[in-house]
Amino acid sequence: MRLAMILMMTALAGCATGPKLPITQPVIDLVSASAENHPNFDRPDLIEVRSILVNGFEWQEISGSQCSIKANGVTRNFTPPALIQVPMFYGKTRSLLIQCRNTINGISRVSGTTLEPKNLSAPDDEGVTISVGSEGTSVGAVVSLRNRNKDRFDFQRKVNVSFAP
Repeated sequence: MRLAMILMMTALAGCATGPKLPITQPVIDLVSASAENHPNFDRPDLIEVRSILVNGFEWQEISGSQCSIKANGVTRNFTPPALIQVPMFYGKTRSLLIQCRNTINGISRVSGTTLEPKNLSAPDDEGVTISVGSEGTSVGAVVSLRNRNKDRFDFQRKVNVSFAP
């Protein structure tokens, strides 16, 4: 059974046709001066964006996509593959919107994704729980003493914008 799983995973990994395209352009910077001067500015962070043509289980990286990314009111245009530098804030980092266009087999295609930041400071068991059992009602509470204004956030490091043929 384990051998069958390994063979299947190897076969699926082999469906990727073509190597990664090199990133040849400078880093696209979305960190504005107003972001850096904001009292809750934490740090800049890098995200790698690539455009992918997906056909069933097969995929390959494609070039020629014209994309835009929007964060905190700042929009930049770019061509993947690209590295994008985005601002990270304490307390709350806003989501990122990536939209791309490409012509595939003579048809203009549009694809995009919204990236939601992950809160690195939030504990899994925060909150209040109430449960009723056969022995009566019990109330339990978990209290968090953290300062939510100092929560740290992070985005996924690699993003693929997928197109269909």
